[in-house]
Amino acid sequence: MSYRNALSREQNKMAGVWAPLLAVLAFGGFSVATGENENLRSLVQASVMFRHGDRSPTQTFPTDIHKEDAWEQGFGFLSSIGIEQHHNLGEFFRKRYGKEGFKVLSEKFKRDEVYVRSTDTDRTLMSVEANLDRLFPDQPVPVHTVRTGTDMLLRAFWLKCPRAVELLEEAKNSEEFLQKEEENKEFMAYVVKKAGWDRPHGIMDAWRTEDPLLCEKAHNMSWPDWVTPEVYKRLHELTAYAYETHFVGDEKGKLMAGLLIHNIVSNMTEARQEVLEDKKVHRLLMYSAHDLDISALLSALNVYNNMSAPYASCVLIELYQDRLGSFSVQISYRNDSSHDPYVLTVPGCDAFCPFDDFVTLIDDVIMSPGRWRRACELPPRSFFSGFLYGVFVATIVLFAVLALPIFRRGQAAPAGDDTAES
Repeated sequence: MSYRNALSREQNKMAGVWAPLLAVLAFGGFSVATGENENLRSLVQASVMFRHGDRSPTQTFPTDIHKEDAWEQGFGFLSSIGIEQHHNLGEFFRKRYGKEGFKVLSEKFKRDEVYVRSTDTDRTLMSVEANLDRLFPDQPVPVHTVRTGTDMLLRAFWLKCPRAVELLEEAKNSEEFLQKEEENKEFMAYVVKKAGWDRPHGIMDAWRTEDPLLCEKAHNMSWPDWVTPEVYKRLHELTAYAYETHFVGDEKGKLMAGLLIHNIVSNMTEARQEVLEDKKVHRLLMYSAHDLDISALLSALNVYNNMSAPYASCVLIELYQDRLGSFSVQISYRNDSSHDPYVLTVPGCDAFCPFDDFVTLIDDVIMSPGRWRRACELPPRSFFSGFLYGVFVATIVLFAVLALPIFRRGQAAPAGDDTAES
């Protein structure tokens, strides 16, 4: 078990201790995470976003003995372990949303019940295909995707957003970050030397060495002698800190995940209206993505645990209706397959957050495409900085105006004039 998953497992152990007791106190012995809530609430719609399964590293360090040919399909590809992880997740979805659980999905795939979207990457596409193979066995299911450079829904991280770049630079120049860099300067220099990198690495580059080591450990491959448990642990912690630097903070989170949140809230709003009008509802919306996307989503909702999402981990955002007709939203996180999903609570609300309250609480991070584009623009300069800039420009212009006549006189002078008085 990796260090990352071990931390997640410990968190979920604590959740496992308290969740049953809280459920008994609140609902008389009923547990929402298992789907046994038909007497109190019915599920209307679920939006689930999950990370791809276990993969080979996307690259490795120069001195690593395990080169690309050590991996069956090369770098960055879904492994047999990853396929099995998504078989398990697909079975979880079938049990939760099918006839054994909320009973919102038919045995056979129906296009008006399920919609599937994936990033345009082999490992996410294969993961969702493995997932669907168990959710709807022996049935073809359409999977929609958009090229990475134009995918506003799942790959906003890769779109041009000047404000996001500026926020990241501000974070990297903060006193806290610079101190962290200084504290780990010698360690990273040691890693660079041993790993054979040809340039210095800082905290934001720690993943370049940590990721291949993580993949190799999962596949029982040997590590170099210099990679002790202490060295790997420190690399992992620095990688996690880099994730925090990327995503923690309301503004950074909404720029990275606000478009997806807008899509999810729009779908829930539409589903609520369709229920009231007794129309068909899309019951399950599936998004196959990456750890960066899950981190951004959790950060934007202010429920991020500052840890990279494990392989095949899943965020579930579910819309419910109670017997009185009221709608509520519950968010849960399945980051350990040995436990029920861990219920997450948006600050300012309960585990079952009334729908209108939920929308109000997260309004600032709901980004329509137009709102997102405006938010990505750099803020106007302050008056003082703008004033200084104006003075600088005016000085240059004034200098040019004064210098031009002198330059022209010099150009007009006859040859030899400069020696006429000698």
